[in-house]
Amino acid sequence: PAALFERLTTGDELPVFDITIDAMRWLFVVESVQRSREFGGSGVRITGRSLTILAGEPYQFAQNWVNDGPTTAAQIAEQAQVFTGLEVEWQLDDWPVPDRVWTFSGSPLAVVQRVAESVGAVLRSARDENRIAVMPRYRLLPNEWPETAPDVDIHVEAVMTDSFGRSDRPSYDGIYVSGQQQGVTCLGRLAGTAGERAAPVVTDLLITDSVAAQQRGVAELGAAGPQATVRMTLPVLT
Repeated sequence: PAALFERLTTGDELPVFDITIDAMRWLFVVESVQRSREFGGSGVRITGRSLTILAGEPYQFAQNWVNDGPTTAAQIAEQAQVFTGLEVEWQLDDWPVPDRVWTFSGSPLAVVQRVAESVGAVLRSARDENRIAVMPRYRLLPNEWPETAPDVDIHVEAVMTDSFGRSDRPSYDGIYVSGQQQGVTCLGRLAGTAGERAAPVVTDLLITDSVAAQQRGVAELGAAGPQATVRMTLPVLT
């Protein structure tokens, strides 16, 4: 309703919406408020994102970061959130980072994004908490999927819209992953292959240990070969 416009555009703090649908709860920071008026009616349209965005720009200042002493990748992500309240749920294998190898400029949330990017990981915000999970893009490589039971089955009748588009990539079976200032150089290859169809070399400042190199190799090889982009619109499924 139009009366909501005044409440959302005044005050010193960002408005937060607490929404519950079928016992599933979401918390959103309201980022955009748009009002439209015409003869006989008016309305307000809002958009928002998860609480985790409060650790990023424009809500936090960009800073210069450097690790003063030996640390680990998980500790880099967690220590950047000392003043944000963002909880980092680390679901990767952690690895050591030597003294003063890590340098970066950005917001506390950008630190988490940068660490995840170094090993091809993805981030997932919690629905109803100020928490973000750092998790592997591929828990299993695609060549293992045919023999693995899915975690979730979605019946076709539960899908509101569905689109499919081919987006194949070269079928690489190996890749060299390397650090920069310090670190390791490793050859990752799909099991049962010689890794002869090698993808372009990948380097990153945070590839400082074979644990990091292996995880980045899995992310790169998982994205190779025949694939498709599938988009679905689903109702709230409980």
